[in-house]
This record gives sequence, structure tokens and C-alpha cells, in this order.
Amino acid sequence: MNVLSLFDGMSCGRIALDRANIKIDKYYASEIKPHAIKVSKQNYSDIIQLGDIKNIKAKDLPKIDLLIGGSPCQDFSGANKEKLGLDGNKSGLFFEYLRLLKECKPKYFLLENVKMKKEWQDIISEYLGVQPININSSLVCGALRNRMYWTNIPNVCLPNDKQIKLQDLLEYGYTPRDKARCLLESDSRPLNTPVKMVHRYINTGFTTLIFKSENHYKNIRKHSDKNFKGKTAIEIESYQGDLSVYDGVRYLTTVERERLQTVPEGYCQGLSDNDAACLLGDGWTIDVIAHIFKGLRMKLKKIKYEQSLCIRHRKYSRSDTYGGTGNVMVGSGYCSIKNCPYFFYQNKLKKFVICGGESNYTRDDYYNERIEKHGIKAVIKEIIND
Repeated sequence: MNVLSLFDGMSCGRIALDRANIKIDKYYASEIKPHAIKVSKQNYSDIIQLGDIKNIKAKDLPKIDLLIGGSPCQDFSGANKEKLGLDGNKSGLFFEYLRLLKECKPKYFLLENVKMKKEWQDIISEYLGVQPININSSLVCGALRNRMYWTNIPNVCLPNDKQIKLQDLLEYGYTPRDKARCLLESDSRPLNTPVKMVHRYINTGFTTLIFKSENHYKNIRKHSDKNFKGKTAIEIESYQGDLSVYDGVRYLTTVERERLQTVPEGYCQGLSDNDAACLLGDGWTIDVIAHIFKGLRMKLKKIKYEQSLCIRHRKYSRSDTYGGTGNVMVGSGYCSIKNCPYFFYQNKLKKFVICGGESNYTRDDYYNERIEKHGIKAVIKEIIND
């Protein structure tokens, strides 16, 4: 299978394909962030990097079987005040995805993006010809991540809730929350003053902080409510009292972010905390994508089985006696596992004979009984898997 991953980031799609046990022939990636390309090459040396999506042409690629990508979400996001949608410079790159979808004509595709206005969602759905499925990553990990997935991969449904809590994934410390808030690319630009970190945490909820202990959290909350409730960040800066109670509050570590995105631990090794936060905030939750790819895996297994079996029932004349005088061919097949054809005969006594590979199967009585009980297809499958 040849895969083209657009807006590839750190190649979360490749991790998910591996996790779903889907064999890859070639994985082509379009990405422009140097640190994203660095970590992808660090983990997958065989990824073929293509650079800017605008310069990619289908005619320069082999047949693509699967096209995946998550076009930039900034102009769709509720965190963006302007919300230009598909008219924005970043989210408008969806049309580059659409162009390559039309040019490459893959059998399967997957597009991911944030929860957005219904009118924008409907426009994308009309272009792609499918309705999205809404999956929150909180079902499979310890973080909130509400996302839309457009795909023609069959049988996609919601994953089971694994009941994973943020506290379970921490390297150390305490959190009062069941789930981390959604990891974002902006996590790479953190505040560096503990009191400001807590002020944002309490007043906006737009961050995830970890405390030394439950008592540490309670003491901080008590101090903040007493001295800073309702005040602006500028007013807080003028405070002259003791702020040592805030010492020890921290953001998530890189390992914790990897766990929250179900990325293999150590995948972002060698990156700074901020660069890792950028890529993990931009990336996919691996277990969600691997769950979606289950439908693809089942489809591919079915196709592989049909190709390996290739049973073609035909009527043969009495003169077709290959495999022995008086034997009539009743079917044929090809086993890709054993790399050889199989021919299925019945003799005059309606005994079953199979010729193929390095040996012939002549356990006539056994197979005759199996055919009568289970049918010829079941027996052929049994023999090929023998």
C-alpha cells in the first residue's frame, strides 16, 4: 500500500498504520516544519519527504492507495477571534488536500479537523462526498480532543471508552482534573511565571497545570481566590506579597504529552520541550486514528483473502482430465502464501483430489466427508491454510 500524508507533522499517520498492523510499501509525507521532519526521520528513516504541499503533483507519484491529512485548523478554531474559515490562509489549504485527492484518486482517504461551524463542516462534506464522524480523544486517552473525521474507510464507529484519567498518566505530581484540556500547538509558547500560569488556569481553563500534591493545589487555590480573584494579569504583577506558595507548579512534561496523544514514549526524544509541545499539540491521537484504520485493515484482509483464494467455479468437459485420468476439474485457485496454484478435482467415484505446490492431497475419504458437511469453499480454504 502506498500512502500520501499531507500536513504530515511528525508522521502520526505512520505510527497509527503500524499500530493497526497495516503493511506499508511507500509512505510519502508533505511537511515543512524542520523539527517535525527531524523527528519523523529519527523514527522512520524510510519516509519519503516531499516538502510543500503546493509543489506536489500526482503525476510525479506512483499509485496512491490511501490519502490522509489534517489541514490547518487555525481559521476554524473557536480560539481564533477572526474565524475566517475556508477563506483563511491556513485553513484554506484544505483546497490543496482536495486537489491532490482529485489528482491521486486514492481508494481510501481520511481528513481530520477541529469541531467547527456547521456551514463550514457542510461545505467540506459536500466537497468530499461523505459526512464526518465526531470523535473525542478522551475516549481513548487522558485528554480532551474533540475532532471531526471525514473518511470513506468502511465501518468507522466510536471507540470504546477506556476510562483513562489524567492522573494515571502523570510522571509525578497531582491534578484536580479528570482530563487534560486539549493539547495545542500554542503550548510551545508557555507563560513562565507561576502566578500567571495559575491565574490563566483558574480563570480560563485554557491550560493544564500539575501541582506537587493535593494540599499544594488547595493552598494555591486559597491564596489565588483571596488575592487575585477578578484581577487582571497587569494588576497581579503589582502584588508585593509572598508568592512562594506557587513554587513547584508546572506544565506537562514531554513524556506526559506523548502519553496523552498515545504516541510511543520517547518518540520526540532530542527535541526541546517547546518543540515537542508544538508537534504533539498539532498531531493526532494515535489510538483514535488506529481505531479508524481498523476498518481499512479488515477490508484489506478480505481483499487479500479473495486474491489468494481466487476460486473460480466453472464447468469442465470430460476431456479436462489434468491431474489424473478420469478426474474432472471442479475449481481452481491461487495461494499467495504458498506462491502456487491449486487445482481441485473429483474422480469418477466423486472422491476429492487436490493437486498443487510440492505435493498432492489424496486423503479422499477425509475431504469427501468435509465437502459434504461444509461445502467445497470451506474445504479449499482449509487446504490452502494447511
